[in-house]
Amino acid sequence: RLIGMSGLTDKGRIEQEEQKAKLIDQVLELQTTLDELSTRVDSVKGENEKLKSENGILTQYIENLMPAQTKPKPGRGGASAKR
Repeated sequence: RLIGMSGLTDKGRIEQEEQKAKLIDQVLELQTTLDELSTRVDSVKGENEKLKSENGILTQYIENLMPAQTKPKPGRGGASAKR
């Protein structure tokens, strides 16, 4: 067996290089996953803002309708109507 300057055999260096290559592949895969998740988070944030805006518009619309429906209409029965 040949021993290099670092004290590792050729077999040890090969195993170390293989482990290093596996780790690099894992890091690259995790970076890709992180980029995809980040993009998804941005998309969901935008969708959430849009829905909040729509919810505000609908809330305002409903609030504007409520007083019109709760106002008593003249001559339509009620406690003060004469029979």
